[in-house]
Amino acid sequence: MRIITLITLCCLITSGLKAQIQCDNDSVGLVPLVDLKAGFYLGEYQGGLYPSGKNFPPAGHVKKGLKIAKTIKPLDTLGNVNYETGKIVLAGFGGSTTGEPWNHLIEITNFDATVNPCLKLLNATNSGEGMESMNVDHPDYWDYIEDTRIRPKGLTPAQVQIAWLFNGSRADTIFDMPAYRDSIERKVQLALAAMLIEYPNLKLVYVGSPYYAGYADPTYEMYTSIHEPGSYRCGFGFKAAVEKQIMGDPMYKYTAPGKVVPFMLWGPYLWTDGDQPRTYDSLFWDCEDDFRVDGGGFHLNGEGKDKLALIIDNFFKTDTLAEIWYNDGPKWASCGDGRLADGSIISPTIIDNDEYQLYPTINNGIFTLELPSSNSLIQITITDNLGRIIYTQNVMETEIQNMQLINIPSGLYFCNIYYDNMHLVKEFIVNK
Repeated sequence: MRIITLITLCCLITSGLKAQIQCDNDSVGLVPLVDLKAGFYLGEYQGGLYPSGKNFPPAGHVKKGLKIAKTIKPLDTLGNVNYETGKIVLAGFGGSTTGEPWNHLIEITNFDATVNPCLKLLNATNSGEGMESMNVDHPDYWDYIEDTRIRPKGLTPAQVQIAWLFNGSRADTIFDMPAYRDSIERKVQLALAAMLIEYPNLKLVYVGSPYYAGYADPTYEMYTSIHEPGSYRCGFGFKAAVEKQIMGDPMYKYTAPGKVVPFMLWGPYLWTDGDQPRTYDSLFWDCEDDFRVDGGGFHLNGEGKDKLALIIDNFFKTDTLAEIWYNDGPKWASCGDGRLADGSIISPTIIDNDEYQLYPTINNGIFTLELPSSNSLIQITITDNLGRIIYTQNVMETEIQNMQLINIPSGLYFCNIYYDNMHLVKEFIVNK
């Protein structure tokens, strides 16, 4: 059992980091696909993200995708539509270069009232593993994600409907074209097919190739699979996969009967020539400003992760298909956390207010509550991710409560505090 989410980073990164020493390699003279457009790389490989050198999908492909996007609804842990307790899970897949900025995106969206309250972003990465492991022949890869990423959040693989695939191959270290392009394309197809098996309700997968790898440290263990022009050429592998689906290749069939993979689109395309701003949107990557000193020349620092997270956030807020389920709207109103177990809305509601504290937010069932000061009765009610009440207690004039819920299973929980016609909610995770 396992889970997914969206976009692709081509040439992965893992542990064993060394100091980066390549900050002077701030350009390799290649043209990003989005700037190359109808032009050709090496006189043979056309640019653009989509057929004919375009950076936008064909209208017919968008129309089919919109039909799929409109079917996305909150699902409960069994995969049934449920507007009271269900979630729309958007998962990010790849390695550490995927998971680190994805965690920053989760933090951003947690405090963004414009994001759909039914949406749950999930870090579904597996550090140290490339796309060569993302297939049906490696069940341990998917088991790791389910056991360490999905279940501890109180979610199930049946709730994953959208994915961001951002990963590369550790097995491909020779970048000769077209063999390298074809090898990446084949790994994308195998990864998508495995995702659909592992996450049967997966509908949309956004892909994207790696950002600039010219700063990569030659002494870094993953250098042979990430340095330029590998990261740049990886984009042509993903482009080939997207084009094959658009052209109706049966290996990329996304409709029933005989559905093989989910519907696919490009997510943010992140490669640009080092610190040279690209014409398309002025994006650039600066070695000292965006990358960790000890990151092998490929791992982003805090500012770089925020930069990438904001790029992803803006993409989903404005993409024609994604804005349907990523942004808040009236139809998602019942997905707010200010609800009773039966789904009814409590008013007024304050979500994650500073009036009280819960720590640690990731615990083994033992945690502390610092309650608001009140002369009235305070009710503590803890519910699980399905809205079921698992604990309730009334307290009076007691500001510190040491909670010991040692018999509850791992998962996501909500601690509800009721007093003076107020309802305060905080999330916490039990991880045993």
